[in-house]
Amino acid sequence: MNGKRKRKVITSKDRDKVVAKLEELATPKTPKKTRAEYLREARAIATHTPSEWYAKLRTLPKICRYCDTALNHFNMVKDHMIALEAGGSDSIDNIQPICWECNVDKRTTPHDEYTYTGSKPRPFSVFPKRRPEYERVMAKRNERQGAA
Repeated sequence: MNGKRKRKVITSKDRDKVVAKLEELATPKTPKKTRAEYLREARAIATHTPSEWYAKLRTLPKICRYCDTALNHFNMVKDHMIALEAGGSDSIDNIQPICWECNVDKRTTPHDEYTYTGSKPRPFSVFPKRRPEYERVMAKRNERQGAA
């Protein structure tokens, strides 16, 4: 800045509105917390390990609970059921795998209040599609292993 004050002009026919606006401008604004600060607070409550996360992935179905999209390592993210901003923890009980599109749409909505309203294509299948060539190659491989 160039050292000059910025002047704000407040006009209104009602004096009370002007006084209220001046008081609002005079009060200092509290800075918002960053995501890292929320995560630090959540991890102080509880945290999870990578082995707990992978164990949870093995037990749960590989489908997004909101939009039924098949999950894989390209489109799956960790979602906090109770958002960190709402006081949720980072424990494994508060984490679920969902697709990143639902995670972006859900934001800080609690998991039991969020409902998926959009329609998106289902580009990923849960089970890989096998081609006839694959079956033929595997049959030959099994014959060779049986003969040896």
